Amino acid sequence: MIKLSEQEMKLKIIKPVSLYIHIPFCRRRCNYCDFNTFANMETFIPDYVRVLREELRGAGSAISENEYIHSIYFGGGTPSVLSGKDFEDIMTEVRADFTLFPITEISMEVNPGTVSPDFLQEIFHLGVNRLSIGMQSSNPEELRTLGRIHDPFDVINSIKWARIAGFTNISLDLMFGLPGQTLKSWQNTIEFALRLKPTHISLYSLTIEEKTPFAKWQFKGLLSGAEEDLSADMYEYAMTTLPKVGFLHNEIYNWAQLGGSNLDHRCRHNLQ
Repeated sequence: MIKLSEQEMKLKIIKPVSLYIHIPFCRRRCNYCDFNTFANMETFIPDYVRVLREELRGAGSAISENEYIHSIYFGGGTPSVLSGKDFEDIMTEVRADFTLFPITEISMEVNPGTVSPDFLQEIFHLGVNRLSIGMQSSNPEELRTLGRIHDPFDVINSIKWARIAGFTNISLDLMFGLPGQTLKSWQNTIEFALRLKPTHISLYSLTIEEKTPFAKWQFKGLLSGAEEDLSADMYEYAMTTLPKVGFLHNEIYNWAQLGGSNLDHRCRHNLQ
């Protein structure tokens, strides 16, 4: 890898590109999830990392000379089920095969209940500088309905450990329109999230997808999502509340804190 200085970058005609790296493993598959994910298959992780490195080498050889990586996003699945050593191997490959900007945004999705202080310190030292934490709700019953493996205290600990490790750019994912969710519960979730002082918030309306447990339960009459008007009220509450505390609504479901070039917390990978 050739890492250019900021001055050298200014003298070249460059094309910023992004790299998405999918980690398809989960501790448990959530009841609403239809993503390309697999639970209880951790024994395949070493083989997956090996083949992923081969894929990265192929992608790196195909990239043009004026294309530079300005954002890397580890999505899933649950990337945080891999070990720090796994990510060291992956990042070594990335740096060998691609040219990175002097400051590259490296995001990783993590789930509360799958991270430890040591893991967060390891990935921070490997260059990961942005976390997207799957909080989803502050209501324990809603989390159980979703099939999440964490509780609200795990969210608090994840953010505390992340800040100790050195992370300053932390996003929280929240979900609305959940079965049994009330407007008051949603307001409590927003307030809980804001007390944790994230720099970015992503809000997602529940969509019941085919072949998920939610879809099967809905077909049997055992489950129903929130009414459309209630979901709209939840979204409107976020639209009016978040700007009051410094969040700019910069995409349909994304809000970021802004405060100058050094405090622009919009997700660079999303903007790509």
